Amino acid sequence: MTLTTRRRFALVVLLALAGVSPAAAQNRSATLSGIVKDSTGAVLSGATVTVRVVATNEQRQTVTDDHGRYAFPNLDIGQLDVTADFVGFQPARFALELSVGQNAQRDITLQPGTIAESISVIAGAPQIAVETRSSTFGQLVSRSQIESLPLNGRDFSQLILLQPGTTQARSDVGDILTGKGSKVSVHGARTAQNAYMLDGTDILDALGRSAGSAQGLVSGIESVQEFTVLTNTYSAEYGRAAGGVFNIATRSGTNALRGSAFEFFRHSALDSSNFFDVKKPAFTRHQYGGSAGGPIAQNRTFFFGAFEGLREHLGLTQVEPVPSTAARSGAFLPAGARINPAVLPYLDLIPIPTIDNPTGEKALWQAQFTQRSKLSTFNGRVDVNLSRADSLFARYTQNDSELFFINSETFPTFPNHGQNNQKFLTISETRIFSNNVVNSLRYAYNRTTPREEPAPINGYENLAFIPGQIVGDIFISGYKRFGSDRNTPRSFYQNVNQVADDLTVVRGAHALKFGGNLQHFDILGNSSSRNRGEFTINTFSDFLQGRSRDFSGLAPGQDDTVRHHTQWLVGVYAQDDWRALTDLTVNAGLRYEIVTVPNEVDGKITNVRSLADPKATLGAPLFNNPSLHNVAPRMGFVYSPSRKSRLTGGPNATSVRGGFGLYYEPLLYSTYGNMTFKHEPYFKQVRITNAPFPNVYPLLASGQGLIDTFAIEFSPKSTYVEQYNLNIQRAISSKLMITTGYVGSRGVHLWRESDFNTATALNPEDTLFAPVATPVRRNPNFANIRLKVADGDSFYNAWLVSLQARPARGVQAQLSYTLAKSVDDQSSALGRNEFANGQARTVDPYNKRLNRGLSDFDVRHNLSVNFTCEIPYGAGRAHGAGAPPVAQAILGGWQISGILTAQSGIPLTPIYTFDQDRDATTDNEQRPNLAPGVTTIAPVSRTQLFDPNVFVLPPVGSRGTLGRNVITGPSLVTFDPSLTKSFFLDKAAKRAAQLRIEVFNAFNRVNFGIPSIANLTV
Repeated sequence: MTLTTRRRFALVVLLALAGVSPAAAQNRSATLSGIVKDSTGAVLSGATVTVRVVATNEQRQTVTDDHGRYAFPNLDIGQLDVTADFVGFQPARFALELSVGQNAQRDITLQPGTIAESISVIAGAPQIAVETRSSTFGQLVSRSQIESLPLNGRDFSQLILLQPGTTQARSDVGDILTGKGSKVSVHGARTAQNAYMLDGTDILDALGRSAGSAQGLVSGIESVQEFTVLTNTYSAEYGRAAGGVFNIATRSGTNALRGSAFEFFRHSALDSSNFFDVKKPAFTRHQYGGSAGGPIAQNRTFFFGAFEGLREHLGLTQVEPVPSTAARSGAFLPAGARINPAVLPYLDLIPIPTIDNPTGEKALWQAQFTQRSKLSTFNGRVDVNLSRADSLFARYTQNDSELFFINSETFPTFPNHGQNNQKFLTISETRIFSNNVVNSLRYAYNRTTPREEPAPINGYENLAFIPGQIVGDIFISGYKRFGSDRNTPRSFYQNVNQVADDLTVVRGAHALKFGGNLQHFDILGNSSSRNRGEFTINTFSDFLQGRSRDFSGLAPGQDDTVRHHTQWLVGVYAQDDWRALTDLTVNAGLRYEIVTVPNEVDGKITNVRSLADPKATLGAPLFNNPSLHNVAPRMGFVYSPSRKSRLTGGPNATSVRGGFGLYYEPLLYSTYGNMTFKHEPYFKQVRITNAPFPNVYPLLASGQGLIDTFAIEFSPKSTYVEQYNLNIQRAISSKLMITTGYVGSRGVHLWRESDFNTATALNPEDTLFAPVATPVRRNPNFANIRLKVADGDSFYNAWLVSLQARPARGVQAQLSYTLAKSVDDQSSALGRNEFANGQARTVDPYNKRLNRGLSDFDVRHNLSVNFTCEIPYGAGRAHGAGAPPVAQAILGGWQISGILTAQSGIPLTPIYTFDQDRDATTDNEQRPNLAPGVTTIAPVSRTQLFDPNVFVLPPVGSRGTLGRNVITGPSLVTFDPSLTKSFFLDKAAKRAAQLRIEVFNAFNRVNFGIPSIANLTV
């Protein structure tokens, strides 16, 4: 078992020369619309409405139509000053703050009078935003939340998990193939089905899993203004995502010169020990940086720049099962058997137990190691108002990261070295053709270079299975792997060029939006999996005797592991937000998105097109294109009663929303990439059954063994997710809003992966096989045929509640609760490579229903609470502004904030790792039976999730009957508070030095993780 959290303290010193204010950005815009009326409710045609962006003094103006309607598409986000005037009426004025992607509706009532009379300021403007124009289900993460809430590692993507319907995949392996960083399932979608966008442009890496660095951090808080988390039925302008869309808006300069500098410091002296620590491991982290922004030319040109660095030495405790001292000496060998002398150097690679077991084979090893990492992030941005009708911005972001770490499968003796250099460029131009026609054109460049390799090690050169390599990988059933990481070295260099255009046209009650997106992917991949060889051994006794179940390694001279793929993605859409009635808005959209079949630059395309083929087919296409008919409708409605009543509360106080949408997952490198490396004639991985350990190379060199190969379905269907919801929003007061409702999704033609080259079953249910020692595979020309097919399904249903308290007198809060159930046939196209809770590849590739169960990221109950509270005393606060300096210095400037997370456990599956069912493969999942008379699986204690004695092996030749993910793992509860003290350096409270203390898992609750594969073996 592992421990996922411990109590940690962080001390922060932050010097703010002046807090940088938000400013405009064109392609992360918002919309404001409404109706201008007189005091009797009659509409006013020809009224003038003017909007001024406070940060940059930019103004836009329009005139209401025959129905009194006005609209401002593509408005800059941030603080706005809005005025309306009409002959014979007093002008009206109000302040408004718009967030990225917001579609705000604000009706204006003018009072009789003359323009010469004073402007009437509309008081009591609601600060809680009941959504009255869009059926999109989503939430805004504001700048104040980003600044004030405690974030471990200053990774702002953690704030995604504050939103209802979002679940962190806590069993994620987190390697280069599955992506670093938090993996988030959004309303039952797979973690690879999300889109990460920076200022409206894609920033996913080649594997499409996340935007994390080598450490898994999505850093650069100083550069983030706000971001939206869209989770269900979002509009047709968003493509390439079937899960969530996370759209990050960066900060820009204003007419005021402002900046900041900071240092966040953490040390083991401030930590408590975790459950498994013999002694507290060493830990040091420094995060430092700053930002500056301001005008280059007043009201015209602005700049903003930020830098953040991280240097960390993180001590970790590892606890794993290892052979006991008695077992190592051969005490449990069969009668007459002896230890093979050739095995002894490899036995030394297995750690000696620190907690021995004199009477049994298994003992425990407990040790500490240090993980070293560094990260540098830079963001620079320039905004230019070219004219009253034209504006432009350019933003460049660079993240350089490095990490020395231990792969979750191996021991610290064989560390890995990971790196990632990310470069993102966006240039956006916005043109206002008229009051009601606005166009936004963007170009973006995305370069990511995630790579991993074994860290330099000495002393194991003579233990190589294949000449010229270091020692390979050894897996003994029931134990952790040892030797070098079998999956490295590997790298995935990506260059993406993107052009996108969005045209917004307002015509009466219709807000029309048309656009398109063109992306070119250029990906150079290198995956040297198994290049050093891998032994699989049934028992520790077999290991001592030098016997293996099989060996897998590269045939001499056939080790070309480089593939260079290119691909195009084209998406076009039309969206209409129609205010059909005063109280009813209809959202309707249609998206068409196609992706080309991948091209390999050097012609190295091979695929096993049929399971009966004697060998792989050389040449294009890799597969037939399934995307030519990918038409995706999006529909929704919003009903917001304008008539005042006790039930609905009056105009803009209540909305009933619902929607349905179809969302395709395009067939990109993230799906097919890992299937393109292991094919003849470029790459030949051979599997030799019953190979002698360790001297296998003579057999490998002589051509013995069958070929292991990967393949992808030649004529797949397009993967898509149906999303739907029905919910109610109600403003309880001007500062408090509740949202509650149903959200669901259905995944169709999801990708799954299995070894399809099994033996032929003896019954139609595919559960009985001939109980022979050496089963015969369906295609005798191959060993494993690991095939990826698009025929999986998923089902998600949830009821959620969200309570939001917008900022009022220094207090803001949010509560999110989700009751959900997620079921699928397989939770990832990568099998066990992505999740560690026992789920491998489909137990039976020909009967996927045997694998249907709770998703690997299923969390039944999920509660998240976050809050910020300013103590209302001192400069800039409600009280004490004129107090003596000493009183203000001591009592003023305090703020407390925090995040509470409480989740039920994720599911897991006990397994065994040998071919008991005799289907000729151990690559797929193998599950046991319940022992006779056992009907339930209950935890033995908080530290033991199940009693292995309640499981028994099925008869030889039979599949186990235990279902997938039938055990619920441990729950997770953490409370992360923060205490901040600001020392104001001027009376206006615009300059301040800040001291912050952050505590993670403040109550030091033991939160156990999912056991390793070795501990799930029964």
